[in-house]
Amino acid sequence: MRIQINHRGTEKSHRGSTEKAGAFLCESLCRLCASVVNLFCPPSRGAVWEKRPVMRVMMMLCAALCVTLWYETLRAQNTSHNVQASGEVSSRDAPSSHASSPLNNSNDDNVNTDVARRLRVFDAAWQAINERYYDVRLNGVAWEQVQSELRPLAGRAGSDEMLYLVLRRMTARLRDAHTRVFARDEPRDWRAPRVRSVGLAVREIAGEFVITNVVADSPAARQGIVAGDVVRKIDGKSITDILTAKTDEANGASTPRAARARLVAYLFDGAPDTIVKLEILDKDERPRVVSLLRTEQRGRIALSAAKINASYGGKRRTFAVISFPGFTSDIAAALAREMRGSLRSVDGFILDFRGNGGGEAEAMIDVASLFLPPRQYLGRFIDRRGRVAETLETRRVMMSSAERITPDARPVVVLISVRSASATEVLVAAFKENRRAKVIGEATCGCVLGVRRQHKLPDGGALQISELDFATPGGTRLEGKGIVPDEEVTPTRTDFYRKRDAAFERAVRALESSS
Repeated sequence: MRIQINHRGTEKSHRGSTEKAGAFLCESLCRLCASVVNLFCPPSRGAVWEKRPVMRVMMMLCAALCVTLWYETLRAQNTSHNVQASGEVSSRDAPSSHASSPLNNSNDDNVNTDVARRLRVFDAAWQAINERYYDVRLNGVAWEQVQSELRPLAGRAGSDEMLYLVLRRMTARLRDAHTRVFARDEPRDWRAPRVRSVGLAVREIAGEFVITNVVADSPAARQGIVAGDVVRKIDGKSITDILTAKTDEANGASTPRAARARLVAYLFDGAPDTIVKLEILDKDERPRVVSLLRTEQRGRIALSAAKINASYGGKRRTFAVISFPGFTSDIAAALAREMRGSLRSVDGFILDFRGNGGGEAEAMIDVASLFLPPRQYLGRFIDRRGRVAETLETRRVMMSSAERITPDARPVVVLISVRSASATEVLVAAFKENRRAKVIGEATCGCVLGVRRQHKLPDGGALQISELDFATPGGTRLEGKGIVPDEEVTPTRTDFYRKRDAAFERAVRALESSS
C-alpha cells in the first residue's frame, strides 16, 4: 500500500510538470507562427492575410503541429514514469536509495527476503500460541510485550539456528514443558530420540553435581569415574556459572525443580564427536581433569521386567520390577503379555517410573486398566473455554492389542522422581487417589498438559502447543505442582558410592509388609 500511495503522488507531480512543458511548447510555437505571418503580412496589412488561403493553411498547420508535439511530450513523460513505477513495485521488498547497481539490488533482495521469512515464522508461532494456548491469560505472561521484545531479534537472526533460539526464548516465557518448537531438520519423534552422551549422568544433590550413573565399558568408566564422584567444572567453567548463563532455557519447564533438573541433565550437551573436559572430585575430594568424547546415539522405548526374591516373616516372596521410559501402545501390549506370562505368579509389583517422561494417553489408559477396575475415572482434559474436551477412564479391552483385560489385584508400589512427568503423573495420581498403590520417592515434574497435534510453521518447522489442561479424579490440577509421594526418599552421594538405592529398598519393604 505504501508503494501505491507513493505512486499516486509521483504521478500527480509528473503530470504537473508535463502540463507546464506542453504549455511552454505551445506558446513558443504560436510565437513562431505569428512571426511567419508577420513576415508575409506586415502589420500595416494585418487584415489582408485573412483573405489569402495560403496564410490560413499555414496557421492551421502550425496549430496542428503545436497540438501533436504537446501530445508526444505528454506520452513520453508518462511512459518514463510508468517504467519507474514498475521498477519500484518489483523491488518493494528491498527499497534502497542505491538501486542503480543490479548486484546491490540482488543482495538487498536476499537480505530482506530472509528477514521477511524469519518474521513470518516468528509471527506464525506467536499467533498460534495466542489463539490456541490452554490458558487465555497465557500463564500471566504479557504476550504482546514478548512479541515487541523478541520479534526484532527474530528479524536480525543471522541463521535459522539463531531464529529458533529466539523462538525457544519465546516459548520459555510460558514456563510450560509441553509448548516447544522444532526446527525443520530437528528430530521430533520422542519414541526414537537422539541421545548425546559422554557416558555418564549427573543430578544435583545437596548443592553438588553428583554422577549418578556411568555407562559400562564407556570412556568414562575406563578412566575410573564412578557413581558418587562430583563434577565441578566443564571446560574450565564452574557449573554454577554455566547454569546461571542458561536462565532462559530453565524457564522452559513447568516447575523450578523441573527446570533445574532439566538444565543439569543437559550439562554435557554439544556437537557430536567433540571433546569436553571435566574436572572431577573423587571420593576423597581429590580433583582431576578428564577428557571425554561426546557421542550421539538413538534411544528407544523398551520394557524392562525383572523378578526379585525377598523374605519377610520367614516367608519367601517374589516381586516384579517394571520400568520403561515412556508410554506407547507396544509397551502396553508387552506389559499385558508379561503379566499373563512370566509375571503371573509374582506376589506384587514395583513400577519404577523415576525416568518415565510420559507418552501416549491411550497407552497410559491401557496400563492403568491392568491394575484398576474397568470404567475407573482417571481425570479429564479441559480446553481454554473451560469445557471438558476428553474424559479418561479405564477399559475392558486394550486398545493396543484388542485383548480383554482382567484387572490385577496384587499390591503395587510406584517409584517417582522429578523426571516422572506428563502421562506418568496422570497414572500415579489415579493410583494414589484410588488408594491402589503406595507412592515413594521425590515430587514429580508437575508437567501435565495436553497436546493435540503439532502445528507446521512456514519454514517447515513445527510448533507444539499445550491446548488442554488436566484435572485429577479429585479435581486437582497437576500442572506447576506435581505429585508429592506418600513417603519421600532422597538419595545421597554416599548412597551412590555404596551402590545403594534407598527408594527401591523402601519399596521392597513396603511390598514385604503388604498382605
